[in-house]
Amino acid sequence: MRQDTGQSQTKASIRCGASSLSPKMKNKCLMKRIQVNYRLLLSLLLMPLLSGCIYETLPECPVSYKTWLVPSFTKHTNTDEDGSYVDLFAETAKEITVYIFDENGFYVGRISRDGPFENGLEIPFVVPGPGTYRVILWTNTNPFTQLNIEPQEGTNISDLLISLKNLEQQPTVSYRFDPILYGQTEPFTVTGTGGENQKIKLDLIRITNKVQVTVRWRNKVTGELTAAPSYADRTRMYLEDNNGVLNFENTKYQGPWLTYIPLYFTGEELDPFKDPAFPDATTLAGEFSTMRLFTDSETKLSFNQMDDAGNETPAARFDLMKLIKKTGAYQTQDDLDREEYFYIYIEFAIEEGNGDTYTAVDITINGWHVSNMDDEEV
Repeated sequence: MRQDTGQSQTKASIRCGASSLSPKMKNKCLMKRIQVNYRLLLSLLLMPLLSGCIYETLPECPVSYKTWLVPSFTKHTNTDEDGSYVDLFAETAKEITVYIFDENGFYVGRISRDGPFENGLEIPFVVPGPGTYRVILWTNTNPFTQLNIEPQEGTNISDLLISLKNLEQQPTVSYRFDPILYGQTEPFTVTGTGGENQKIKLDLIRITNKVQVTVRWRNKVTGELTAAPSYADRTRMYLEDNNGVLNFENTKYQGPWLTYIPLYFTGEELDPFKDPAFPDATTLAGEFSTMRLFTDSETKLSFNQMDDAGNETPAARFDLMKLIKKTGAYQTQDDLDREEYFYIYIEFAIEEGNGDTYTAVDITINGWHVSNMDDEEV
């Protein structure tokens, strides 16, 4: 039995380096060197991909300080069989951007990644050295939002704002956007390369809402729902708010008042909104995409009537947040943040042919009947 002591490898190396090699042996040695160099190059190229990190402004992979961010999204209303909130991060997030700040709030760097993702995603990141840091994460901000400035060295977290695009030039929002998620960590400490692996969990919240409005009209005299299509054809709905600009603490920054314009449902898309008992009743339905609703918002839901010339006159106006709070289900900001959709049904009483004044006789929000009679603005 012969014990392998590594001498054969040394002899092989000597043979490949010898000047007295035959042409055939020289070619064989050359091929070996090419194979070794190719494998080394391939491993270097694949290393960033295997770690799954894309750094825009941070040091290169691999990770020097063993820190990972682990996002999840459970602050909503979807629960599983045992009543716990399910993680909807993977099905909600299409792209993510992570901003890293030091203990004084100054910008350190940024990481961007595109989906698809899986729940339990671990995002590795590096920092300049040991210290205390803080991370802000946004999802699905492209292509609907913009930063007020491009962060760089010296930029403080208090300087950064995120907003819907082009609000100053066009304060109307008629496009749909994906749910945007946001999260921020508590300050955490990175000690060095020899420390324990550190996984920082971050539960995100949704900072966008959908407001879906369905309208029908009831004749004051007969008490029946009208089938006259002109009411839907001549009615326009708007949502007004000044929630289009947020700071990096996810609170509302004083921005311009916006007018959100809904996506109106027509044709077969309108069928689910019709009253099954009265399918011929005139129905108007639309859906607004809006930035985060706040408990102290002065959000207005308004209705205009349009004449033959296309001119609009106000028909009805409601303080939406007052009505939402009257349900009793949304008293705190956490209550609002968990709810993505607000389904609003409004029924107006009219006197057909007598000015068509709109008076709300029934308002329902997410299944709760609310009254508007004591509101200042109707």
